[in-house]
Amino acid sequence: MPLSRVDRSCPRWLVGCAVCALAVFVCLSLFDVIFARVEKDEGFYDYAFRLVASGELPYRDFSYIESPALPYYYAWLLAWPGITLHSVRFLSALTGLAGLLVLTRCAWMAGGRAPAAVTALLLFANPYHAEFFAKDVTYPLITLLLALALQLELSSASPGFKTAGQAFLLALAGAAKASMGLVALIWIGWLLWLRRRERRVVLLGAGAFLAALLVSVCPFLLASPAAFWFNVVTASVHRGSLFPFMSLADPLDQWLEYGWGQKITGTRTVILWNLPLMVLSTLCLARRSSGT
Repeated sequence: MPLSRVDRSCPRWLVGCAVCALAVFVCLSLFDVIFARVEKDEGFYDYAFRLVASGELPYRDFSYIESPALPYYYAWLLAWPGITLHSVRFLSALTGLAGLLVLTRCAWMAGGRAPAAVTALLLFANPYHAEFFAKDVTYPLITLLLALALQLELSSASPGFKTAGQAFLLALAGAAKASMGLVALIWIGWLLWLRRRERRVVLLGAGAFLAALLVSVCPFLLASPAAFWFNVVTASVHRGSLFPFMSLADPLDQWLEYGWGQKITGTRTVILWNLPLMVLSTLCLARRSSGT
């Protein structure tokens, strides 16, 4: 395929830097999978995955204070190699890497080679992503699902297929992590509003979203409504009072570990790394819409 004028204008050194950043990111991810310090939540999730793999049902058979879909992703894909600390970490890191690569492809689809190279450089030059995706089991999958939804929107598929596909992926994101439910509702609501003049597309999107939620959430709700509500809603809202270990004696430790200090640390990461990516994505989309 011949390169466009925009792609030809991308300097080779920029592409080389992006590829080097990707290579370093992969090496750091492998290092973190093997040697990173054990995170306090890893045992909880790994044990839940093992229980699901053995046929137990979340909420009804054991307490699980998250949405129900996540354990099945890891239990099914790790059924053959087995569920261990390192196998879960490896799948988590691989899932996060796939999500970042899809985001890079989205930048290429929207603006060409140069925006894709800059996006890759921003994403893969962040060692925090490598460590976080190796130890956190939820956000790598969420990143991949949302990235796939964005790629679908940028694709040349029909509006009905794009809307239904995004609705399905967004519903799965909400079914994998409860806090993503609000993001999914805002995303699908805005998407349906933009396409409100196409009634068939709106019906397809709304139907796909509701069907995916019914399949991925309702069986667990119906199996044990009280346990489902306690684990997904009550435990999340009143986590500090329900779990004494989350109340530390030192007010500063409490603030840093569970209070606004943790949120400020997360905000710092967003400002340093994700905000430039958002600005870059906006410029790519604006450039695409202007036809240049």
